[in-house]
Amino acid sequence: MARLMMVRIACVVAALAGAGGAAVAEDAAKKEAPKSSTLGEIRKEHGVAGPDGRASVRIVAPAEVVGLQGSTVACVLFFEDAAGKPLTSPLAGFNDRAGAMRAVSADTKVAKDPDGIDFAFLVPYAAFPRSPAGKYQVDVRVRLVLRGAAGTSLLAETHTRFWVEG
Repeated sequence: MARLMMVRIACVVAALAGAGGAAVAEDAAKKEAPKSSTLGEIRKEHGVAGPDGRASVRIVAPAEVVGLQGSTVACVLFFEDAAGKPLTSPLAGFNDRAGAMRAVSADTKVAKDPDGIDFAFLVPYAAFPRSPAGKYQVDVRVRLVLRGAAGTSLLAETHTRFWVEG
């Protein structure tokens, strides 16, 4: 069963070299499992009431994290129009420093191996920019990232689309 992370938006196979043959390779493979992580199908629920009563869309990104017990992961959503241009939110707190609309989950420790984590985001419709054309399509790029001393690295990526009234 996946753990559910509710966030409010403001948010290897080892290479073997040298001698030793197949027995060494087999022993090494048993000791270190490949690190692989995936993002499942992104779920969207429209018309959800936010904590302040505003109509919102709930976006849930289910992740399966393998080989990273004790590590820190996070999920990041990037919002773009149908042409791939980053959206800019009219609400404070929904844009990064470059002005692009995004949401970032809280950092999450991987508790076990493997670990299923549902990253849930609640985005008010008011956070989406208005469009003179009215209804428009939003493309959401979803990234699962590993956070560590060496920085942030990409574990998995997917995307989803939905419509908003502009």
